[in-house]
Amino acid sequence: MTYLNGEVPDGDLDTVLANRGVVSLAPMKSGNWVRVPGLFRLRLSGTGTVTIDAGNSAGEITEAVEVYTMTAEGDARIDFPFFGTDVTHLRATITGTAHCEVM
Repeated sequence: MTYLNGEVPDGDLDTVLANRGVVSLAPMKSGNWVRVPGLFRLRLSGTGTVTIDAGNSAGEITEAVEVYTMTAEGDARIDFPFFGTDVTHLRATITGTAHCEVM
């Protein structure tokens, strides 16, 4: 099954690994896994926190590999973040009015 923007609901990494052909280049939804390209950027905006979990093609998950806290409105851009050598998927847990987008 193919999901809109490569997102898979309910945090199911096994399902997103089966859906390898779709890469998300859209705003992330809290708790959903998205496939990311080998080289990408994150765009963060709003206020609150964005906690990133990383997954690899073997289904291994590293939780809270990075935590971003935004305390003032405005855009913050993280160019080419590094979450590990074998990361293929990300999950964001988003609080407040924060937004996270894979670019």
